[in-house]
Amino acid sequence: MTKGSFLFLTGVFTVISLLSFSRVSGLWQVTKSSPNCTDISFQNCTPCQAGSYADETNIHCFCCMDHLGLGVCTSPDYCVPCPAGYYNNDNGSEVCFKCGKGSFSNSTGQTACLTCPQGTFQDANGASNCTPCVQGTFQNETGSTSGCYNCTEGTYCNKTKCESCDKCPAGYYSNTTGTVNCQSCSKGTFQDANGASNCTPCVQGTFQNETGSTSGCYNCTEGTYCNKTKCESCDKCPAGYYSNTTGTVNCQSCSKGTFQDANGASNCTPCVQGTFQNETGSTSGCYNCTEGTYCNKTKCEICDRCPAGFYSNTTGTVNCQSCSKDLEISGD
Repeated sequence: MTKGSFLFLTGVFTVISLLSFSRVSGLWQVTKSSPNCTDISFQNCTPCQAGSYADETNIHCFCCMDHLGLGVCTSPDYCVPCPAGYYNNDNGSEVCFKCGKGSFSNSTGQTACLTCPQGTFQDANGASNCTPCVQGTFQNETGSTSGCYNCTEGTYCNKTKCESCDKCPAGYYSNTTGTVNCQSCSKGTFQDANGASNCTPCVQGTFQNETGSTSGCYNCTEGTYCNKTKCESCDKCPAGYYSNTTGTVNCQSCSKGTFQDANGASNCTPCVQGTFQNETGSTSGCYNCTEGTYCNKTKCEICDRCPAGFYSNTTGTVNCQSCSKDLEISGD
């Protein structure tokens, strides 16, 4: 004999209750009280409808509570909670419903689905979770069904579930979409703004010897030059050339009457008196004036001939000597 039922033997019984019933798990049948009890056949018991269950007495069927429907009850004795990815918000429901796209249910027995948060999406029905945006992508809306978007140029995201992409900081750039990490500006370039898709190259006459620069480029110092863009350093002026200003693109050659035998010069060395240099860009110094010639100033390009009545019998003469009264030197 089971709880909530009476034992019936074949034949007629004395009424001991207002109601008589038989029990088969999940089935019930009630007969009115009568002077004589009647044997009840098990095939007369009626199963509880889907979405309901029989109580312990098996006299009544009760609606399954909210979130306890799973199609048809697997046994008339109890209701089963909706699985993850499904929900039911009505008492006595025969079925559970799939969560729609853009939503999810990550536990059993839910009465409603949750909306996918920013940084995630869900493009399928019946999901138990949302798909996180991968690095380099973002989703700035809730309940997204369309996936995630690539970070635009000049922005990045180096984590999952990004709701938005961050701008590349000054000194960095991104020239592609879907960037995970921005690249630092190379030597010879700089970037002083956020969100850049490229770096600014140093112009001619300037340089930048550090990566990730935010401070611009520096002028080449005196004695150095740069005749191209993106210079990482400036080159020294070669021998025979000089630069006496900053930001030089091309060094100047030493003029006639001067020379420079060293690299990186900011000036040229003038020829001293008695010497000359008749070529530009000289690296070999100055030459002594030959006999019969002189130079009484600096930076001589050529030496002058001694005038009539004067002479020079040595090299490197500054001033010619006067002839004796009894001598005469003819000149041109």
